[in-house]
Amino acid sequence: MDHRSEYQKFPSKSAGLNPNPGQLNLFENERVDRRKMSTCLSRGPLTRLLRIRHCPFNQSQIRCTSTVNDEEIKHFDRLAADWWDPRGSSRLLHRMNPLRISFIKSLIQPQLSIYESGQWLKGYKVLDVGCGGGILAESLSRLGATVDALDASSRAIDVAKAHLKKDPTLSSTNPPNYICGSIQEHKNAEKYDIVTAMEVLEHVDYPSTFIDEVVGQVKPEGWLVMSTVARTWQSWLGAIVAAERILNIVPPGTHSWDKFINESELREYIQKLETEAGEHWVEEIKSIGSMYNPLKDEWVFVDTKSGVGFNYFLAARRGK
Repeated sequence: MDHRSEYQKFPSKSAGLNPNPGQLNLFENERVDRRKMSTCLSRGPLTRLLRIRHCPFNQSQIRCTSTVNDEEIKHFDRLAADWWDPRGSSRLLHRMNPLRISFIKSLIQPQLSIYESGQWLKGYKVLDVGCGGGILAESLSRLGATVDALDASSRAIDVAKAHLKKDPTLSSTNPPNYICGSIQEHKNAEKYDIVTAMEVLEHVDYPSTFIDEVVGQVKPEGWLVMSTVARTWQSWLGAIVAAERILNIVPPGTHSWDKFINESELREYIQKLETEAGEHWVEEIKSIGSMYNPLKDEWVFVDTKSGVGFNYFLAARRGK
């Protein structure tokens, strides 16, 4: 089926959407003041995926720009109060959380005895980037992980800390360590076994810089785990038209279709990353699609052999 006729029905560029997503490359929305970027030139040539030079994670120089979008932070500040309401503005995140845990478990593949103990992440150090009110962070802590949970929204962090106090057992035994700040500001002496960035990439400025920062937090043989939204006609209809405008299960303005990134673009970008020694950063990449079923009010994994049409999970394991 030729989808070009479908794209012609989309809002024009002036409305904030590009009617032909096939012409967009990864980080197409990175509109950077080149004077600010002048001290941040990549050591290698520009790749086909980038319109600008970015700051590779293996450079020791100070990052030249923040990936935090102030308008996005204000938007999520307004949503923070009902973050833990399973039928509130974060309803889809609550419904997605079981898939997040399932995908992470598929990477770890714990022994049956450890899995049955309910502590199959014990011994793992995890950084949850863009943790929001702590939905995933609390789950990871309950599974035994030592969790640092980072978010640029101070109100979201306050909500996360307040909710943690409602569970005396978790708060006294293995609580997440909530940190207010950006990934650029997060300086940790030790790298992490797992770094997660769930439903974050579509909300940041300069995604190349963001990715460079998060991969820098992953220890050798550790995992970077992300979930985000593909830039397709299905996601435009589902995430924006249906979820925001018709079903009202997501607050209007939560998503910008031109900030969505396709799985193939993200995969190709990560495959090109290098370590400080000039070796390939990634050893293995796994991905799977996901879709929300409003009739059953649940998220499910979907086959991606014909391409990712909606949301997807992507995990990249760093080499030795």
